[in-house]
Amino acid sequence: MAAKIRSWARLTRAATLLASLVGLSFALAPRAAARTSDGLTVTFTPRDATPPGAIKDLAASPGGEGQMLLQWTAPDGDGNLFASSTTVAGYIVRIATFSADSVASTTTWWNAAEDVPGPTPSAPGTTDTLLLNNLEPGATYYAAIKSSDSAGNFSPIDVKTATAGQQAFALIFDAPPPAVTGLKVTSASTTTVSLSWTPSGASDLWYYHLYIDSTSPYDFADAYSVAVASSSASALLGGLDPSTTYFFRVAAVDKGAPLYKGHALEGAFSNVVSTMTASLPAPLAPLGVVVSSQTISWYPVQDFADGKPFADPNHATVYELSGYRVFRATAPAQAPWTRVVSVSSMTLSYTDAGGSPQSFYYVNAYNKGASSQPSLVRSAQTGSEYIVGYDGYTTFQVPEPIANVALDGQGTAADAYYVQTSSHPEDIGDGVLKSVEFTPQRGGLVDDPAHHLNGAGVLSLHYDVKGGKVVASGVSPADVSATPDSLSVFWYNGIKWLQLYGKVDAPDQLITVQTPYLGRYQIRAAERTGGFSFDTAGLSNRMLTPNGDGRNDTTIFKYDNPRGSEVTGKIYDIRGRFVSDMMPGPVGDSLQWDGKSGGRVVPGGVYIYEISGEGQKHTGTIVVVR
Repeated sequence: MAAKIRSWARLTRAATLLASLVGLSFALAPRAAARTSDGLTVTFTPRDATPPGAIKDLAASPGGEGQMLLQWTAPDGDGNLFASSTTVAGYIVRIATFSADSVASTTTWWNAAEDVPGPTPSAPGTTDTLLLNNLEPGATYYAAIKSSDSAGNFSPIDVKTATAGQQAFALIFDAPPPAVTGLKVTSASTTTVSLSWTPSGASDLWYYHLYIDSTSPYDFADAYSVAVASSSASALLGGLDPSTTYFFRVAAVDKGAPLYKGHALEGAFSNVVSTMTASLPAPLAPLGVVVSSQTISWYPVQDFADGKPFADPNHATVYELSGYRVFRATAPAQAPWTRVVSVSSMTLSYTDAGGSPQSFYYVNAYNKGASSQPSLVRSAQTGSEYIVGYDGYTTFQVPEPIANVALDGQGTAADAYYVQTSSHPEDIGDGVLKSVEFTPQRGGLVDDPAHHLNGAGVLSLHYDVKGGKVVASGVSPADVSATPDSLSVFWYNGIKWLQLYGKVDAPDQLITVQTPYLGRYQIRAAERTGGFSFDTAGLSNRMLTPNGDGRNDTTIFKYDNPRGSEVTGKIYDIRGRFVSDMMPGPVGDSLQWDGKSGGRVVPGGVYIYEISGEGQKHTGTIVVVR
């Protein structure tokens, strides 16, 4: 029995070898028991070793954008070896943007190409098609194909690919992107504009082309453009000019050279939108302007006029501070100003070769949006600083030594002062012809009403004349009027209006007083005798508190003295005993008493004042409070 088993094994091995040689499959089975015990039945099945034939007519053509259509005749799965035909089991399709002719062999190309899913095979001799999508528009694609049968045999590469110069290819259609829609302005500031739009539906979108036009007639003939990434449907534009009208439109651009195949195509333009950028605050007026031998210098400006500091005070941008302009005239007021030069924001002085000792100068600062107010005016000859009123005629002349201390500070803009002038038309009436205020601003920004000059300046208030009558500006003569010889200047000391009188210059329509005080002044119609006179309206305060706190430490006696006569003043106690002589006051034609006798503060109580001039004596009482 063991010998029979060994014989069966040898027979099986021999049959397997024979089958492999002739390309057949086989099955061995022992005969039925009724037969002889060593009988053997062998069944042979032929194995399919024939691959499908190579496809002969692969063709490619462009479809819609990003598409390529392939078609071919379905091959016989048996390679026409047998009489009957068999449908192939599947297709292997590969594509690339380079041809088989451009590489060493079709095998190299096939191994490098991209696999794409093939269609279900049709019966031999019929036409099969494959529409490929999402290809790169504008690129040329090359295709090749193989088929396989159910036994796992693969056909050779298609005949056209195997033949030089005949591989199937197509230039993929590229359409311009559709027009962008929904463009709108979402916000605008002084130098920026934000825009948004509806994202483009283009499958091969590369970027957006945003066009900007700021020049009338806004036809985009001279527009400039910026590129916006395809991942964004909005843009923030910076570096724009303030107070400027801008028009915008946008278009989508698809992929193309040099980064992609084909040409970059731009779609139709979107709707057009426009906006105006906001006004940029003006810079602060320059402080500390001085003139020496026609060389004008000033402190650097580091803030906007609205009080906001520059982002980097030492390195201002052109939107904050573009530079300075120097102006020259032959008088501080009522004379035309000529711009001498514009200099950079880093320049803080200029020598005017065309000037003269009789010249007057001011400086302003400017940026991309606006110019500052004029600085205080400086005289090249005297060095005096002039505060020019809002009306262009009124001036407050401050002599150089006083200006250097009281207005120009200690070498920095933070310590210097600008003086703002304004009118108070609500005061006009009931004898008031003009009301003006001089507001000292520390650092040009912070109102400091208590600040005053450390010596007398010369205030020249301008008045208007109509029909020989002095009238308030903008008010008809029938409402408020007076003659020049009845005008008087009043100053508000924080408690009351103090009469300062003043000297009238009728030809120039000015009334002038000497005063160290800024603040509020009025021109009023008031009776004047034409000679020395004193009225209680010229008394600054009746309550004297000489405690050194700076409030009511002195009493000022302002009198009218148009002829320049000698005027004296004395203080007596309630019993008539002499206490002290008065000293010259801080304003022109005035006296003052500081509540002292022989350098010592007097006791509290009632005191009598006596002011004498041109044979007249004016007396009254004041109270010292301790």
